Formats: sequence, C-alpha cells, structure tokens
Amino acid sequence: MKPSKKPAVHNENEKISFFHYIDDTCEIEIHFHDSYEIFQACTDNVRYYVEGNAYDLKKGDVIITNQKEIHRPSTVDKSPYNRRYVQFKPDIFTPFFDTGYNPLRIFSTRNLGFGNFIPVSQLANQKVTKLFDDIESLSGLSDQKSVVLTNTLLIQLFIELDTLYQSINPSLEYSLSTDPRIMPVIEYLSCDFVQPFSLEKLSNDFFIDKYYLSHLFKENTGFTLYEYVQLKRIQKAKTLIQAGEVISKVSTDCGFMDYSNFYKTFKKLVQMSPSAYKKILKL
Repeated sequence: MKPSKKPAVHNENEKISFFHYIDDTCEIEIHFHDSYEIFQACTDNVRYYVEGNAYDLKKGDVIITNQKEIHRPSTVDKSPYNRRYVQFKPDIFTPFFDTGYNPLRIFSTRNLGFGNFIPVSQLANQKVTKLFDDIESLSGLSDQKSVVLTNTLLIQLFIELDTLYQSINPSLEYSLSTDPRIMPVIEYLSCDFVQPFSLEKLSNDFFIDKYYLSHLFKENTGFTLYEYVQLKRIQKAKTLIQAGEVISKVSTDCGFMDYSNFYKTFKKLVQMSPSAYKKILKL
C-alpha cells in the first residue's frame, strides 16, 4: 500500500509516531504492535476487529489498542480507506502521571478485546478531532519545540479520551453481535494456543462442524482460526525474547514444531527475524 503521507516520527528513539494514510482499498492483515495505538476513522466505512470483537466506526470514532491486542481494520464498502493514528511507548509519559491519576489506564486495565471503542461521533465531541488535527500539523517536525508540543498535545488527548471513556454508558460501548458459540473457542485458543493446532479437535470439542466453525470464526472475528493461533504464538515469542530466552527454546515453547516454520512466521508477522528483533532490544 502507498501512504498518502510519510509517517512522522517525533523523537529520535522512535517512541512516538503519527500516521495519516488514504488508500483506495484496505488490504491490512491481522497484526499487533509493541506500542499503544490510538486510531481514528476518517470515513464512515471502517469495521475494526480486535481479538474476538468487531466495531463498526463512523467518522471521528476512536479505537484504542495495547501491545497485546491482535487487531485488523477492514472496510465495509469500496470507498477509500482513510484513517490516522498515533503509536507510542507508554514509558515516555510515566513521569507525568502518578498512581492517583493515570489516563493511560484505559489501555492497560481492560480485558483483551474489550472496551476498545470510544464513540466520539455519537458524543458530538470535537476536542478529540481537534487534538488529532493539531498533532498532525506538527508531523514531520523534529525540533525540540515541536517535540514538546506534540507530547503536550498527546497528554491532552489521553486525558480527553479517558474522560470520555469513563463517562460512556455501557450501552454505548458496543461491539457487533458475536455468535455465542465462538466466544468459548476464542477463550480456549487464548489459553492453549501452544498446543498443536487441530481443526478436527476443535470441531469435536465444541460440537460444531469444522467447515462451519472455520466460517463462523472468520465471520465473527475477522481472522481465520490458524491466523489467530499463529499470532498468539508470535505474540508470546516476542515476550519471551524480551525476557532474554534463547530463541531456539522460544520456538518450541510457543508451539512450533520446527524452527524453520517459527522463523518464517515470525519474520512475516514482525517484519524482521527473531535474531534481528533480539538485537534491537539490545539483549
């Protein structure tokens, strides 16, 4: 995909990045990040999948995700896919908040895949969009003044989103109806993804025809069963590598039968080899 704008990194450590992309189609695969992300839809045609939930967004609506949540945006029609988002490492802002008040709690205190949606358009709130506009106006600027202003605007954005989040009636915090037969499957895979993947076993355990199960899972989550399992495995692999585990042991601990398959899957999903990932962590 070709971005409409060059991603703008706001500090030398690449801990804050702002993006604004416009594409003719949405061809983004399921993924996760090492950062927190605030995503804002710039059109009314976005359906956003996070873990086992799906959210239909209107222009201005926001999705928040943390570094553990598997997600994938899609579009519900053939109109252009227009969005902007900020990715950041939360440790940058630790000095600004104490245990008495931390607006970043909305990223860290949720169950995975729940509470990701903030319906800005329903709440007729213009502050969030204005803060996004102001952050975007500074994109590409790396002087110290712009860095400070960007950080200040982001803190304001965190506070505004936290305020909205806490005021939202549970009835507003919706997701598309998920088939009740799928939630136990998601819970099972989230816990036992290192075990050998078997569609037949899942089918027998949950009393659903394997072909229908595959269809139902993809329809409700936006992921195939195999994609979900592989992403969960690589997610755990990254955590183990960060903890200093030997890469060859990480491969087996995460359920891969051979290192070659682990290497190819890791490189595809992380965009670098396991050893390169370990190197950037300076372990």
